[in-house]
Order: sequence, then structure tokens, then C-alpha cells
Amino acid sequence: MALNHKVWPVYGLPDHSHEKAPRTPFGQRLRDLRHARNLSQAALAARAGISQQAVHRIELGLNSATLDTLNKIAIGLNVSVGELTGSKAIGGVDVMDDLLIALDAAEHEIGRIRRAATALAAMQEKRHDMPALPN
Repeated sequence: MALNHKVWPVYGLPDHSHEKAPRTPFGQRLRDLRHARNLSQAALAARAGISQQAVHRIELGLNSATLDTLNKIAIGLNVSVGELTGSKAIGGVDVMDDLLIALDAAEHEIGRIRRAATALAAMQEKRHDMPALPN
């Protein structure tokens, strides 16, 4: 009979004994937060909308998490990004969450500028294709 390495049969809780130890402080923090919520890597991945392999590789320090992935993991763990990363709040404000909001706004603005530049280039292309006006 094969053992189920994902769930302890008596308690129905995830069995984390087969997991490798994290290699980075962030990987350890992520693993500790996940364990505190009795979540397997697969369960956290499903809640965060990322792959189980991504959780595994981030915990081991083999991959770095993008800001988008950090945000997804924080949502999956029901914590702030600051709590996930261990950043300190300044004056009661979570600096990482403010940074994510600012970066999201910047990405939106960059997208708007790219769309405007594309439209301008298309207009200039049309202008060059027009026949010259007679004198």
C-alpha cells in the first residue's frame, strides 16, 4: 500500500515532511506562513492562482517571485505583501503594499503611453502614404 505524502491520514492535515528545506530567508518565511495555515504547496498554489512548481521553486530559492506573484501569494495566504516579505511598517503604513499600488499605477501609465505612441505612429504612417497636394 502506497503512502499518501500529501495528507496525514489521522488529522487530514498536509504532511510537509517530504519537502526540502528552503535556501533563502524569504523561502523559509513563505514556508512558515504556509505551514501556519496548514496549506500544502498545491493548496497555496490553487488559492494564489500560480503553479505548485512556482511555490516550490520560490520556497527553495531557485526562482525569485515577481511583484505580481508576491501579490498573488499574499492573497492566497490572506496576508499583506509586507507581512509576506517581512518588511516593516512605517507609521502604521505597509511600505510594500504602497509600493505595489504605485507600481501598478506606473504600469497602467506606461500602457497608456505605449498605446498613444502606437496611435501616433500609425497616424504618421498614414500621413506619409497620402499623395502630395498640387501647388
